Amino acid sequence: MLAIAIMSPFLGMLSDAVGRKSFIVGALLFLAIPTALIAQSSSIEWVGIWRFMQGLSVPGITVVTIAYIGEEFEGRAMTELMSFYVSGCVLGGFMGRFLLGHLHELIGWRHGYYVMTAMTLLGAIWVGKMLPSSRHFVANPNFRSAIQTLGEHVTNRYVVTACLLGACVLFSLVGCFTFINLHLADKLMSLVLVRSPIFLQYICLVLLSRHYLRHCYAGLAQRVQYG
Repeated sequence: MLAIAIMSPFLGMLSDAVGRKSFIVGALLFLAIPTALIAQSSSIEWVGIWRFMQGLSVPGITVVTIAYIGEEFEGRAMTELMSFYVSGCVLGGFMGRFLLGHLHELIGWRHGYYVMTAMTLLGAIWVGKMLPSSRHFVANPNFRSAIQTLGEHVTNRYVVTACLLGACVLFSLVGCFTFINLHLADKLMSLVLVRSPIFLQYICLVLLSRHYLRHCYAGLAQRVQYG
């Protein structure tokens, strides 16, 4: 999360100069490298390092994709696509936790990360083939103006308020889904019917409620804006 927060504004500015599609595909390819290296980690410290490297590449996918949608679509189409994109992020976040937990039980966590690496590479190939090239992108290599705009955002009370709200939501999600597993591990293992921590992965099913709520909010936003 720290790496994502650090790199998000800078990767967004870099994509303004380089382009959208190539940046997204490149970030996916880069993401596969630390994912594979996690499987070779010899200590928890190395796992943390490679996870940080993963976070450095994530904004190249998420932030740039939002910019791509905003440039290529407008009106109702942009609202619908943005809702689908956010829903995809929610569903992907759920599947990553859910799938890797089951892979750990079936083939071990190291081989599970190799499977995730292969899926990431396939995703990069699929995006490179299926995502249309930008039609409305205009390169802007002027980083000085981008930095100036970033400074204006920092002093914008609406942007700051949205950031604070997002920080509260993120804090609750990270705190819940990280530490609830540690808290419940001993509790569940003490039950007669539960012999495997794999059951902890089903806690992530709660995330799917966000998938449904995103569509509800998107529909409400369209009615308010266009109705």
